[in-house]
Amino acid sequence: KAMQLLEEANDADVQLSGHACNNLLNGMFQCGEVQAAEQLWQQLRDRKQANEFTWVIAIGGFAGCKQLDKAMQLLEEADEADVQLSSHAFSKLMIACGDASALVTGEKVHAIATRRKLAHGIEYRNSRLHFLFKCGELQAAEEIWQELHDGKEADAHSFGIAIGGFASNKQLDKAMQL
Repeated sequence: KAMQLLEEANDADVQLSGHACNNLLNGMFQCGEVQAAEQLWQQLRDRKQANEFTWVIAIGGFAGCKQLDKAMQLLEEADEADVQLSSHAFSKLMIACGDASALVTGEKVHAIATRRKLAHGIEYRNSRLHFLFKCGELQAAEEIWQELHDGKEADAHSFGIAIGGFASNKQLDKAMQL
C-alpha cells in the first residue's frame, strides 16, 4: 500500500512533504519492507529531499532490519557530509552491532558518536552497554554499568541490560546482586 501511495503521488506529480516521506520510510522499515524502503530512500536522496530525520530513519531502519553494512555505510556518508544526526541513529546501530557481535563495527560507531559528542545520553549508553555485553567485553561493560549506577543515571532498561548481560556472560553472582 505504501509504495502504491508513493507511485500514485509520483504519477500525479504530487510531491509529498518531508514529514510524510519520513513517516512512509519509517513505516516501510517497521514492516520489514526493506527493498521498498531502500527505493524510497534512494528517491529522497536523488531528489535532495532527505533531511537529518530521513538519515536517522534510514540508518536506524537498516540497522533494525539487520542490514548492518548498509546502516554503517549510511552513517559514514552522513558523517562525511556532516549531516546533523541524533543519538538515536547511533543507538539503533550500536544495538545492531551487539546483536551481530560486530565488535569492530560497533567501535567505529562509538568513535563517530564520541567525536560528534552524541555518546552521553542514557539511550546511547544503554545501547553501548548492550553492545559490550553481547560482544563479551565484560570489563568495558562493567565500567559503563558502574558509571550509570554510581551516577544514579541507570534506569529500568539499564538494570535489565546489566542483569541479562552479566547472566549471559556467566557472571550470575553479579546479576543476582542487581
